[in-house]
Amino acid sequence: MPPRWWQVLSLAAYAALVITTVPQGFSFGPPVAGNPAYKLGPEDQLRVWVLGLNEISAHPVRVNSGGEIDLPVLGRVQAGGCTLEQLREVLRTKLSRWLRDPEVSVEILEFGSHPVTVLGAVNKPGVYQLQSGRTLAEMLSLAGGPAREAGSVLLVSRRAEQGPLPLSGAALNPEGTFHVATVNLDTLMKGGSPDMNIDLKANDVLSLPEAELVYVLGAVRKPGGFTIKQGETMSVLQALSLAEGLVPGNAAGRSRILRRSVEKEPIVEIPVNVSRLFAGKTPDVAMRSQDILIVPSSTGKQVALRATDTVLQVVSGVIIWRR
Repeated sequence: MPPRWWQVLSLAAYAALVITTVPQGFSFGPPVAGNPAYKLGPEDQLRVWVLGLNEISAHPVRVNSGGEIDLPVLGRVQAGGCTLEQLREVLRTKLSRWLRDPEVSVEILEFGSHPVTVLGAVNKPGVYQLQSGRTLAEMLSLAGGPAREAGSVLLVSRRAEQGPLPLSGAALNPEGTFHVATVNLDTLMKGGSPDMNIDLKANDVLSLPEAELVYVLGAVRKPGGFTIKQGETMSVLQALSLAEGLVPGNAAGRSRILRRSVEKEPIVEIPVNVSRLFAGKTPDVAMRSQDILIVPSSTGKQVALRATDTVLQVVSGVIIWRR
């Protein structure tokens, strides 16, 4: 039997309703949005669309601090802790009181609930949102990778309520509020220990301190600061090698190291006869972090300058750069 005129009219009206209310690009069925396991949280902004209910579809909604969204008709709905598909099913169940087989779509417009903070010697420090599962290496990549002055140890901290850090040597801080661990940056970036490349959680903090340095100034080819591994030393000959050796007209026999053992303590001057070092007539000398090796020039008045005067010149405006 052919459809009656009022049935045709009803179908046409329904088709018109669909055409005018379905968002551009929408397809019926479960939404697809990034990581399906992502759980919503406070400050995430959502778009909820319901076929035939413009009151709900008209404006984005933000998950509040209690994990709820406030929707016309439905009121407050718990969204925190739900995946997109779980929230969609919750909304479908609630809407079934008024609509038969309601069509519902949920998408994330803005992530705001899963911050990871990256600090220190990276090229783009800042707060990044975990839009999907991220590992340590991936997050460092998002932050632009280690900067030139980066040290060799990455510090990782996680709130105690998030559970322990699955890293060797991880421990609670004295207050019991954070788990803290260190990761060897070189090993992590080279993939030498996959167990180090852990999955991150919301509110994790990554901090990459600057490298420890020794400085070489004066009559050398490339004066500057040179990195040493944390807690280690560098010999004078190694430092001079990194500075590409001496220039003609040096007074290497009158070199000295400036060292401050304790903050705010006076600087100690340690004489070093670099000429005898090169000749193998005296043992090499170990330089510590922040030591400054001064190699004076034999020309002009500089030969008479004390090392402390040289440091004052450096502080006044001579540029020390890192290599």
